[in-house]
Amino acid sequence: VADRLVVLAGWLVTDGTIKRKKHAHADGTETEYRYGRIVQSKPATVEILKNLGLSFYVGKLKDTNFHANYAPHTFSIPVSEYKELESLGVVDGKLSWEFLSRLTERQLRLLADTMMLGDGTGQNRFCGEESEIFWMTLINVLLGKPVTFYEQKQEGQRCWRTRHVSARTISCHRKEIKPYSGGIWCPSVDTGFWVTQQNGVVFITGNTISAWNVAGGQLL
Repeated sequence: VADRLVVLAGWLVTDGTIKRKKHAHADGTETEYRYGRIVQSKPATVEILKNLGLSFYVGKLKDTNFHANYAPHTFSIPVSEYKELESLGVVDGKLSWEFLSRLTERQLRLLADTMMLGDGTGQNRFCGEESEIFWMTLINVLLGKPVTFYEQKQEGQRCWRTRHVSARTISCHRKEIKPYSGGIWCPSVDTGFWVTQQNGVVFITGNTISAWNVAGGQLL
């Protein structure tokens, strides 16, 4: 995967939107195509996007109760690159394991850094929709970083947040042990590990022992 596409994916899944446009053909038929748009106002991030060579236009400051110091810049992701992102697993502006599994460790850091530029709130915090928080948490887990996430509810707003935490703040407390009998589901996945969470606590575990595969179909 090209680094440029990793960066475009990071912007698309945070501050991007999907636009649909129809093209009329001479025979009367129409073809719909999609592309991505990214809106930024801060000079620092605007300059980053300009350096990507994306086409853009500058909007006007709107007279609202919210005061903005800088005019919004709307950048367009070319149709060809948008289609390439879709073929790699970034569909409808959302990440997927199909896409993340293609990235190197360096590219995962590049993706996380770009997403922080889009929806980072400072102090290693990242705010967004629940699906965004899930993928950012998973990216950090893949990078070996301790993270936590939670839902922040405010009047008229609902936002999920994730942030890096110091390893010294992580602890595990055994509350109660109860006897149990019954079936236990042990998933196996092609990556060799899987991640689960409950009440904001992330747990990483390996596959169940694939003795069948190891022994070429003969159980050990």
